[in-house]
Amino acid sequence: TVDTLPNNLKINLKRAVCRVEILRGESNTSMKYELFKRLNSGGSKLTPQEIRNAIYRGIDVRLSESLLRVSQSDLFKKLIQLSKTKYRELYDQELILRFYAFLVEPEKINENTENYLNTFMENTVKDTNYDYTGNEALLNNVLSLIDQLGDDKIFRNEKNFFVPAYFEGITIGLATNLDRFNDNPILLKQKIVDLKSDSEYKKYSGSASNSTSRIRNRLKRARIIFES
Repeated sequence: TVDTLPNNLKINLKRAVCRVEILRGESNTSMKYELFKRLNSGGSKLTPQEIRNAIYRGIDVRLSESLLRVSQSDLFKKLIQLSKTKYRELYDQELILRFYAFLVEPEKINENTENYLNTFMENTVKDTNYDYTGNEALLNNVLSLIDQLGDDKIFRNEKNFFVPAYFEGITIGLATNLDRFNDNPILLKQKIVDLKSDSEYKKYSGSASNSTSRIRNRLKRARIIFES
């Protein structure tokens, strides 16, 4: 009991401070996110996607459930092949969120990627008209067409490393020109080769490739390659 503890420990207990942060239900969601990040300093830190799932799921579960469904599909896992660490960090779900976010009005990317994804997820869970079923079906259709090429390394480089810029460029480029490739796997394969070898696309996929201008230019270039 406390009475049997040494005096120095009793004093430490009496002087200990328990900090409490109170957020009301109507508090701004971005404020909740920022506070969550500041408190997330001990133990194993959560990744941005883990924090997003914890906060925005409370508004509407449908987006989080969509990310989870696609991430757990055998087809997605087969094409992505991430490390166990990346799966634990929910990086697979962040890739899917990036597809949803970059598919619509990529020209509005005007801040760092983390904040852009936060804003997209917050706006989406509050939008009663967001087409969860349609966008999820679109991504699954895109992945199915890629899978028909019979190459499980589509999103990997010559060193067999997963390249996020390949995932974004190929999936967005294909999704925005789907009718063109539905029955033309030869053309699709050629466009993927074109994107991976395109010097301009490489320029926007290198160092600091998550910066605002690079993301916008990369997505714009991908669409042009798949449209031409």
